[in-house]
Amino acid sequence: MNRPVAILMLACAGAIVAPRSASAQMLKCEFRTLQREDEQRLVASAKALLPGDVEPFVAHPCRHSDGAAASILTAHVKAGSGVLQWWEVACQRKPEDWQCDSPVLKQFISTPLLVAGKPRRIALSFDKETTLRRAQQLSSRALTLFADPASQLPSCSSRVADSRWANLRTRHLLPAGKRPLHVNVNVDGRTNSVTLEDVQIEIRFPLAADEASESAAQCWNEWVVVT
Repeated sequence: MNRPVAILMLACAGAIVAPRSASAQMLKCEFRTLQREDEQRLVASAKALLPGDVEPFVAHPCRHSDGAAASILTAHVKAGSGVLQWWEVACQRKPEDWQCDSPVLKQFISTPLLVAGKPRRIALSFDKETTLRRAQQLSSRALTLFADPASQLPSCSSRVADSRWANLRTRHLLPAGKRPLHVNVNVDGRTNSVTLEDVQIEIRFPLAADEASESAAQCWNEWVVVT
C-alpha cells in the first residue's frame, strides 16, 4: 500500500522531472522545507479544492528565492479490483500567495502483465480518465515495444525515426528478474501517455475511441531529472 507514495517521493523529493527540451527552464530548489506559516497557508489553499472528507498532507516541497512549489497528497483508499486511489494537487507560490491546480485523482495497482511474451510484475499508476483495462493494455504494449530490438519509433520532437531510439534502449535497460516495472498511464489531450518510470521514457499512443482499438504508437520522449 505504500508503493504509490514511494513512487511520487522518488520522482520529486530530490528533483524535478521534466522533458529534456524543457529542462533548461526549470528552477533549482534552494530549500526542501517550508516555514510553518507558509505550509499552513498552502494546506488551506489545497483543502478548499479537495473533497471535504479527505485529509491532505504536504509532499516534496521546493523553496527558492522567487517562490515555492509543493504537492498535496491524501491517504490511499482501496477501491474495486484492488486499485488504490488518492488525490494529488500541485501548488506554486510566486512570491506570497499559493495557487493550486485542480485536484487530480490518482490510481495505482500492482498487477502481472505480459511483456514481450513473458510475465512481469507491474507497479501501475493511472489517471481517472483511464480504465484499469486500458492502462494494462497500454502498459503491456509500451513495455513490449521498448523491449523489442527490432522496433522503430520516431521522437516526438522531430517525428523522425532514427538511431536515437535504438541508442536510447541501449543506454536505459529495464530492471531484470523479479523486480517490478513502474509505469504511469494518463490521458494528455488527444493522446495516451505511457511513461516507463524506471528508464524515464514516455511513449505516446493516439487516444482510441474504445478499449478494443490498438493504434500504433506515435512517438517517444526522454525525460530528465533536474536537481
